Amino acid sequence: MAADLMERLLALPADERREILHRSRKPRSETAVAAERPRRFRALPTQHAQWFLWRLAPANAAHHVPMCYDVRGPLDLRILRRSLECVVARHEMLRTTFEVDGTDLFQVVGDPAPVEIGYDVAADRVEALDLLNRQADLPFDLSTGPLFRVHVCRYAPQRYLLLIVFHHVAIDEHGSAVLESELGQAYTAITATGELPVLPLLSAQCGDVAERATAEDLDEGVRYWAGALAGGASVALPTDRPAGARLVLPGAVLRQSLPYGASEALRSLAAARGVTRFAAVAAAFARFLGRYTEASDVVFGTPVSCREQEGADRLIGYFLNTLPIRLPADPDLPYGDAVTAAHHTLNHGLRRRDVPFARMVEAVGGARGPFDNPLFDTMLTFLPVESVGRTLSLNSSLVIESTVLPLSGGVPYVSFTVLDRDDELELAVRYPVDQYEESTMRGYAVEFAELLAELCGEQHQPQHSPTDRTETR
Repeated sequence: MAADLMERLLALPADERREILHRSRKPRSETAVAAERPRRFRALPTQHAQWFLWRLAPANAAHHVPMCYDVRGPLDLRILRRSLECVVARHEMLRTTFEVDGTDLFQVVGDPAPVEIGYDVAADRVEALDLLNRQADLPFDLSTGPLFRVHVCRYAPQRYLLLIVFHHVAIDEHGSAVLESELGQAYTAITATGELPVLPLLSAQCGDVAERATAEDLDEGVRYWAGALAGGASVALPTDRPAGARLVLPGAVLRQSLPYGASEALRSLAAARGVTRFAAVAAAFARFLGRYTEASDVVFGTPVSCREQEGADRLIGYFLNTLPIRLPADPDLPYGDAVTAAHHTLNHGLRRRDVPFARMVEAVGGARGPFDNPLFDTMLTFLPVESVGRTLSLNSSLVIESTVLPLSGGVPYVSFTVLDRDDELELAVRYPVDQYEESTMRGYAVEFAELLAELCGEQHQPQHSPTDRTETR
């Protein structure tokens, strides 16, 4: 009965649903809302970049972040809506829009408002996935909001697909974990008691972080990046076709498992040398790229979290920067020495992570294009076990699994992601299909996977380029 009533409610026009929800609200505030505070803050440099890309191609879904879940059990849409509204009330970024004033970009915080949940019924899971994929591709308007959408599709009795899709300007990987945690706590509490959970008060919001960031002195960091990147060689993997004239290149993703034992070998190597696993992966990646250049070192990009400010680690928001990492690619350099060099380079870079990427480009005299940059052509990301396989947990009556939607939108360059699944490593490669055949990119993925496994297992053996493999491409 409750599910039928909710489906009838969702079928009403938005203004009628809003009025019903308003009349049914409790007179007291259901969440702790901060005292009167400013509503307008300067945007973070990373938000500037996302705004620029959105203005350039507002219909491009490349910067959408879809979080999709397969839900089995009695999903209560009323409780889901109330739980989402709890999270929205806590996090100003979920109520934010952006406006330009002269040459400055500002984030403007709105009041908490009812969360709209789109609802559909599909004949089967395939149809439901197709429907949600199209929902995930619908454009956002960063000037009017909202910066996220929610859609539920029922495809069988007590079987649902739940989609929460954000524009990247509002969320990153860490923020996704915060959302899942707080949404789960709210849903569980409301189901059990009818009341919202008592969550710790947030000591800061995204606007506060932005205001502090604009006051920082970044001159030393800018000088560091100018010196570290001077004369660096960006390496693009050889393509099957030249890039077309389109601003947005359609992309695809392929996955490649690493040989058995690679995960344990990587952990052992990192522990033995007192470095992070990413340092070992980065050193191997530089050697892999070095096979396609005559330069003695290479530059590639890597995303890093910028949540050092107090309270930022508990926020939903976009706190990522991209660091250009320059590492030795000499195949005769002992791999252990290359790992140590990567460790030191990464530490130096992380200490200057707050320098906006645009300032780094200016520091080396580059002119950035709309969807590219002069500092690198390839990205590397390492996702540790705590970030892989995470999913939403609402209550014990619901079985929920994360579901990956097909890749849509543009892919400006090749990006390698190493996924640590505790007992195994997996490689995910995103690439522009206009430039690469799948077979070519599969060859690169296999080559890097085998090289990383080999280097971790044989720490000090020089690895030379397999010229026969390069020639076949």
